[in-house]
Amino acid sequence: MRKRALWIVTVGLALASCTTTDEVSKFAANASAALEQGQAVVKDWKQSCVREHLAEAPISEFDSSQESAEKACASSNGVETDQLAISKALGSYFTALSQLAAGTASTAKANDAPKSLSSSSGCGPQYNLILDLVSKWFTKEYTQKKLAEDVHAADGAIADLTDAQATVFEREYSKQLTSEQEALRQRYTKFLGHVKRTAELKSAEPVVTVLFRDHWDSDVRVLETKRAAAAAYVEALHKIRDGHHALAQKSGRFTTGELRGLLGPFTADIQNDLATLRKAL
Repeated sequence: MRKRALWIVTVGLALASCTTTDEVSKFAANASAALEQGQAVVKDWKQSCVREHLAEAPISEFDSSQESAEKACASSNGVETDQLAISKALGSYFTALSQLAAGTASTAKANDAPKSLSSSSGCGPQYNLILDLVSKWFTKEYTQKKLAEDVHAADGAIADLTDAQATVFEREYSKQLTSEQEALRQRYTKFLGHVKRTAELKSAEPVVTVLFRDHWDSDVRVLETKRAAAAAYVEALHKIRDGHHALAQKSGRFTTGELRGLLGPFTADIQNDLATLRKAL
């Protein structure tokens, strides 16, 4: 127990001095919170695909279309699984870093995330490196020098994983939301056309048009909120990458004021992105 206690105290000094680690802990804690919150964005990938297919189906076939939509979007399962795994692995890494920098033992476990990514992810080695570090930080005793070395060694993997995830959501998820919006637009257009062509509904056309426009406007607002959440998550990923890189490059070679100036802006930006995520989700 005494050896473990000494390690906890020692590891709190790992990245610089006892007066600077608070800035590291704050940065890492906010990074972890943003990654956890961003998982809601990740999970909406397949759901957006399902909503798109349901919007394309006739109302009379909605129940049977649910199953068809799930099957049509099955290919999204692999993407969602990989992206969730990346978010969880990165979240565990920054949770552990925050705890170690604060002078406490890491409670983050590597098995909180899947053991590996699919071969199509292109990030397998980087992912495995991060999980290995999380596992080591949980089970091993660490010296000041070793923790700083690990943060430096992890920097390339952190950059690759955050860049890969940011690219997916900046491009592909954005395209998916656009496809969903177009499917909804066509659905409302078809319904209005049906109302105009049906004699029994002709007298109700003005009212129906207003109702449909209200629903359409509501759907568009929801989609815009999802876009805002995705944009905030992407921005947070970029700040996490850049902040970690700055820390890895300067680790152990700055004063308290320099560290605050180094990580403070990244921490503040991530907090802003986190606030946007929470509001949107």
